[in-house]
Amino acid sequence: MMLPSALGSCSAAACDVHIRPFMGARICATARPRRHQRVARARAAAVASPEAANQLTPLNNLFEDACKYHDVQVSVKLEHSTEGSGIGLFAVRSISQGDTILRVPKSLCIILDNDTGSLSIPKGDWPRLTGGIMQETALTWDILMALALMDATAGNGDQFWELYSDHFLQQPENLILPMCWSDDLLQQLQHSAIVAAAQQQQQRLRTLLPPEYMQPIDQGLPSYLQW
Repeated sequence: MMLPSALGSCSAAACDVHIRPFMGARICATARPRRHQRVARARAAAVASPEAANQLTPLNNLFEDACKYHDVQVSVKLEHSTEGSGIGLFAVRSISQGDTILRVPKSLCIILDNDTGSLSIPKGDWPRLTGGIMQETALTWDILMALALMDATAGNGDQFWELYSDHFLQQPENLILPMCWSDDLLQQLQHSAIVAAAQQQQQRLRTLLPPEYMQPIDQGLPSYLQW
């Protein structure tokens, strides 16, 4: 069963995801496992088949073990989307409005208070994230999260985030946002408005952050920042 739309909230100890009434939506973005050049290509593409389900079992076991070890309370599990759009989180029981489907300890969360500028992060160095927060030009939350994931993929975060980036991030070559595409791929869209918007977003990243952050991971792939 796909999850309906969700609403997040935080208490003193944890951040929760609750169900709210909204027909037709689902809670989680698709994901495919591996960190580029650091995680093996052993897993097949995410398609709804018995073979794919068997290949997903070790990853779901890893997800469940990680949740138990880090005291993350879940009512979901990893499964292949029946729409062929990758791997997602699916409910394991009937869900009602107001139910908590995911509870993550605050010690694992990256929390930036936009009103006060205060930052709460897990233990670790987080050099790109903290450097981005210290910039004179205020960065938006999506860019700060991208910097945090860059730290995680480089081993500069904490154990939980490194595990997440190793196994649960979408593969760079499977990103579908035009902002993540090379000029060659963008031109194949043959849609001037989409191409212009994607190039504008890419230029914004180059302006806000060090240029090396936008160097492609490999030929035809996005940069680590775009990923």
